[in-house]
Amino acid sequence: MSIVPAIPLQPEYDEGKIKTKTFKYNVGPANNRRKEEILLPTYEKGPREELLRMILEFTKHANTLGWATPTEKFTKFESLLQGIATSVWEVLTQDLDRNTEDGWEEAINRFKKKKNLGGTALRNQRAYLRSLRKPRDMSVEEFSNRVQYINLLLAQFPDADANDKLSEDEIKEILFKGMPESWRDAFIDSGRELNEETLEDLERYMTNQKAKSDLKQQRQGGFNNNGNGKRKRHDNNRRNGNRNGNNNNNNNNNNSNNDTRQQGNRR
Repeated sequence: MSIVPAIPLQPEYDEGKIKTKTFKYNVGPANNRRKEEILLPTYEKGPREELLRMILEFTKHANTLGWATPTEKFTKFESLLQGIATSVWEVLTQDLDRNTEDGWEEAINRFKKKKNLGGTALRNQRAYLRSLRKPRDMSVEEFSNRVQYINLLLAQFPDADANDKLSEDEIKEILFKGMPESWRDAFIDSGRELNEETLEDLERYMTNQKAKSDLKQQRQGGFNNNGNGKRKRHDNNRRNGNRNGNNNNNNNNNNSNNDTRQQGNRR
C-alpha cells in the first residue's frame, strides 16, 4: 500500500504567492543603530508544509526580533494568522496559560495536530522519504535539496525535535536509492563506497551520470535540440512518404487522362 505523506516530494503550494509581514529590529552599537527587516510568512489555510514552514521561520527569527517571553510569542504569532486560521487558533488555545513556555508549546502542538500532523504522520513521512525515486523532470540537485528540506521539517512535527530528523547517512542512502539503476551500478562498479562519500560527492557523481546518460542518448539519435529527434525524423519520413505517394497518384491520374484523350482522337 502506498504511503500518503504529510509533505509530498512535489510542493503543494506556490512559494511565490505566500503573503508575508515585515518586522523591523535594531542592529549595531548604541551610538550607531540602524534598522533591519525580516519578512515572516503569514498563514491562513494552506497545506501542512506551508504551516510547518511558517512555524519554522517564526521560531528561527523570534529571538532576533526580541520576542523572548511566551506572551510576546503568542501576540506576534497571532498577528501572522489570517482568516479561518485565526478562529481555529483562538478555539484551540482558549484554556492555555499565555504566560508560560508550557502554554506556548502546547498551543503550537495543538495547532499542528489540527492539521493532521500528529499520530503516525511523522513515522509515515520518514518511511515516505526512504521510498522516494527521482522524477525524470527533477535534477539531482533539486531532488537532493528537496529531500533535505523535508527532513528539516521533520523536527517541526508535533512533539518532535532535531533527533527525529534523518541522519546524513540516511539521506545519502535515500539519494542513492532514488537514482536510476544504471547510475547506481556505475557507482558500485567504480569501487566507491557509499559510507565513504559525502553527500556533496554523491550528488556530484550522480549529476555527472545524468550528463553522461544524456550525451549517450544524443549520440544514439534519441534526442535533437527539442528533445524529440526520433519522432521528428519519423514524422519527416512519413511526410516524405505521403508526398511521394501523392506524386505517384498524380502521375497515374495524368496518364489516365492522356489515355482517354488519345482514345477520343482515334474515334
